[in-house]
Amino acid sequence: MKSAVTAQGTRLNPRFGRAKCLIVVNTETGSFPAAGNGVNLNAALGRAYKQAPH
Repeated sequence: MKSAVTAQGTRLNPRFGRAKCLIVVNTETGSFPAAGNGVNLNAALGRAYKQAPH
């Protein structure tokens, strides 16, 4: 299973859509790569749509 956790540097970020980074935790493999979220960091609308896989 994969879960996304929001991060701001070395701390968790409570704002999902505007978090600086998303850490994708894979509970099956134990991996947790970080993905930058710069495109959505200052976006006005549509952040969740842009983040969702299509």
